[in-house]
Amino acid sequence: MDLFFSNKKSNVSYIIDNTSGFTNLDVPADIFYSVEKQNNINIGCPASTSLENRLYYIPAFADIDIEFGLDDGKSYFNYTFNDSQLRATPDTHDLLKQMLSVDISEKNNVVNFQFKLPYLFVTDDKTIELNALVPNIETSNCTFVSGGFNIYGWIRHINAAWILNNNKKKAKIVFKQGEPMVYIYFNKAVKLQNTEFNEKIYQYHKRHSKSVNYVRNVSKLFSRVIKKRPKKLL
Repeated sequence: MDLFFSNKKSNVSYIIDNTSGFTNLDVPADIFYSVEKQNNINIGCPASTSLENRLYYIPAFADIDIEFGLDDGKSYFNYTFNDSQLRATPDTHDLLKQMLSVDISEKNNVVNFQFKLPYLFVTDDKTIELNALVPNIETSNCTFVSGGFNIYGWIRHINAAWILNNNKKKAKIVFKQGEPMVYIYFNKAVKLQNTEFNEKIYQYHKRHSKSVNYVRNVSKLFSRVIKKRPKKLL
């Protein structure tokens, strides 16, 4: 067994989804930024170079300040944005309201804020796991929720999520245009490129998109979903 994993790259593509699977608005995909690779500083140590082609980030498409919390036992969120970057039109507000959500967990009464992003990752490599990691941004009274999943079988939008630390105080999150909203870490080196929906990707994604809105245990659903996956999507 080697101390450091191979940097042989697997092909992964991402789609910026502006279809009805993401929003019912007519949103141009190009208002969102391309996924960027996080370049590590090479100090001549194999441990630092082992992250090459594994760590990426999704940049914020505008300066957006978020506030969320509890008011009289009900969850809420507010937002402001830089109107020199985004126009203060009904469409912009409708888009943000579809991307942002906050609720209270039925299991543990935790307040959970989510920023749904229009990025879908696709691969034909069965061994790739994607992990969402905390960005280095200004926050208060909230903690980022990390998570990962197998992108070979499950095509879903990336969510940047935080939980409220103290229910008696409000939380704040500050996004800056072009800076990371969320880091994306792959368990192996990837060659990442932008692509568009083809018919196979679109239909496979459509089969299980928004499943969590209807069923509680998507792990059980996954066994049925994966049986209907085409051998190749890319």
